[in-house]
Formats: sequence, structure tokens, C-alpha cells
Amino acid sequence: MTETKQERRNRLLSTYNLDINSYNKLLSKQNNKCAICGSLDSGQYNQYGKCPFPVDHNHKSGKVRGLLCTNCNTILGMANDNPYISIKAMRYLSK
Repeated sequence: MTETKQERRNRLLSTYNLDINSYNKLLSKQNNKCAICGSLDSGQYNQYGKCPFPVDHNHKSGKVRGLLCTNCNTILGMANDNPYISIKAMRYLSK
């Protein structure tokens, strides 16, 4: 089921305390790209086309960190938001 624009606005506000204007300002500040890899593509699609970038946030504090593509958001989630795991993964890939 695809959420409507109003449902999305309500979810942003209730989940992240982020209104649509703040979301759009954050996206503009990131030059309409993923904050990590720089992709212009959120990696999410529905029957209407490309979906907006997912909101990345600290799961303990709830603070919004930025907007990420699905792949980068998944990487952080799989690393349990642990920077040390991410650093170890980076070192591993650099070998």
C-alpha cells in the first residue's frame, strides 16, 4: 500500500518531528542527494515513480541526521548505527 502525501507528512511529523518544509530544506542542503554516497536516486519506487529519500535518524535519541538512499540507510542499519563496525567494514573493503 502506498501512502498518500498527507499520510507521509503526518508520518514525518509524528515519527521524526520533521515537517515537510524542514524535510525539503534538508534535502536542498544536501543538493537533492544522498548524504553519504551522493546518489540522486532514493532507491525506492512505487506505482507513481520515485519515492523521497528515507530519513536517517539516531535510534536512541531520535535526532535526524540526514536523508539517505535506501542502500546507505540499510548499511547503517545493518551495522546497528555503530561507527566502529562501519570503520572495520571500510578497512576490510580497502584490503
